[in-house]
Amino acid sequence: MPRRKQTPPQHGRRRSARQRKARYLVVAVGAVTEKQYFAYLADLYDVVIDYRQKNLAPSQLAKMAVDIVAKQGTNTGVDAYQQVWVVVDVDDFHDLAQAERVLRSEPQTKLIVSNPCFEVWLLSHLERVPCSVMRTKDVEKRAKAKGLTDGSGSKQIVISALANKLDAAVDNVTRGNGVGNQEGAHPRWDASMAPWTDMPQVVAYLDEHHQRGER
Repeated sequence: MPRRKQTPPQHGRRRSARQRKARYLVVAVGAVTEKQYFAYLADLYDVVIDYRQKNLAPSQLAKMAVDIVAKQGTNTGVDAYQQVWVVVDVDDFHDLAQAERVLRSEPQTKLIVSNPCFEVWLLSHLERVPCSVMRTKDVEKRAKAKGLTDGSGSKQIVISALANKLDAAVDNVTRGNGVGNQEGAHPRWDASMAPWTDMPQVVAYLDEHHQRGER
């Protein structure tokens, strides 16, 4: 779907100022892969996504996000964030339930979990990730083999490999990844839920509020 372009006002006069883009915030540990992917989404949807990276546990990232939201409420010169996403992996952390409790105080903040790691979402652009691929090293190895990542530590995303595959990624997650593991009452950060990711929630929100220009 092409992006909506602004039409000139009547009588041939140009707008005096550009319409402000919607603003979002991502708070995450990932310094490369996640940052690069959210920059891709910002370009795709023509929005602003501020990315804050800290090497903190999920509960600490959640507190950081809540503090940022509270502070922006006192800054009348800056547009508020429409949504705030705390993006975390399961592989190294054990306080995800606590992080989710922290975020309940701010309705526009959401915990976005990838189990075991964010590369599950990248793989989902190409396939329904097999339930046998449950460990971080296996997910990362598969993403590299599929041509989705390269560079130092295979952390750089090959953006061209994602082109026109966002809808497929959402479908692969919601109808495929981890489906066989969802029959129990396990939280989505339980190891038995891998491979899984909440990233379709982010895409659904952006799809609802903004037009997307497929690449």
